[in-house]
Amino acid sequence: MNKFSYLVAGLILGCLAVEPALAGNKFEIIGGGVSGSNQAKREFVQMFLYVTGGVFLLMALLAVTSPTRKNASFLTFTLWKQSAAIFLVLSLASLGIAFFAF
Repeated sequence: MNKFSYLVAGLILGCLAVEPALAGNKFEIIGGGVSGSNQAKREFVQMFLYVTGGVFLLMALLAVTSPTRKNASFLTFTLWKQSAAIFLVLSLASLGIAFFAF
């Protein structure tokens, strides 16, 4: 390891030693006896799923519309249909779980 790696590791450990809340799990910190913590957890997971679904949908659209599928040096030259289909399925799954499960 070089000096930069040691510096980064030291900074991370220093931050965690100074502020113990950074070392904790967000769900454990929220759920520490605060009323309504289950609702806060649900809202966090639901928002995460909406954002994830939106990102996957954007990636599906980019797989279809980007000009990289016409350039043989990119992976999407031959696999753009499969990529778009996979991203669309992942997007629909994430958005469906966020909408129907919560």
